Amino acid sequence: MVLKKLMKLRKIVPTCEEADIDTLFRKTAEHIALLELQVTSVLIVIGDAKSGIIKP
Repeated sequence: MVLKKLMKLRKIVPTCEEADIDTLFRKTAEHIALLELQVTSVLIVIGDAKSGIIKP
């Protein structure tokens, strides 16, 4: 069961299909941080557009 979930994680995280477990977990954490940054950036842009700073 754990191995099956690790295989799924390897498919989701970019460049990790052949990674060892340590690398997989490190790159997973990095990928999550990048996704969080992207979401924050989009929310800032949306907020700026709503306030009139950025014209859509």
